Amino acid sequence: MRLLPEPGPSRTLALSILINTVGRGTWLTASALFLTRSVGLTVAQVGVFAAAGDVPAAVAVPLLLAGALVHVVGELWHAAAGWGISFGLAPAHAHGQRQGAYGMGMQLGSMVAPVVVTTLAIGWGVPGWLLLGGSFLLLGVLVPPVVRWAARTRPPAAAPEPVPAG
Repeated sequence: MRLLPEPGPSRTLALSILINTVGRGTWLTASALFLTRSVGLTVAQVGVFAAAGDVPAAVAVPLLLAGALVHVVGELWHAAAGWGISFGLAPAHAHGQRQGAYGMGMQLGSMVAPVVVTTLAIGWGVPGWLLLGGSFLLLGVLVPPVVRWAARTRPPAAAPEPVPAG
């Protein structure tokens, strides 16, 4: 007795669509939670950097190195989660377009971030670091409900085109 149907183009396509459909919901949920965890690391890193500002160099250097390590891990988690969310929410026919828009958003952030971080961290000192960390925390907490809303309200996937015979 076979548990799976005979392989073939239409059955393979059907199985692929089933896996994609079932996996998308869990993929989005996991990505949103992973992004929230990355924000937790980013907030911790901001706190460590803020603490390094008013201590002797012998204490500040290890704090800055620890903060940099936490930042790298948080940034890697953020990249993976952001990609998972942007890919998971994109309609099947528009992955390239959505990834392009996601990339443009990241580039916009790369242009604005140096001014914001420099102004807050250097210009305002510890209160600026705390404001920056609070902003990250607020936005990170909003990600899971926004992703759930986006997944719930996106249009249903279009039926795949039939595979021509022959």
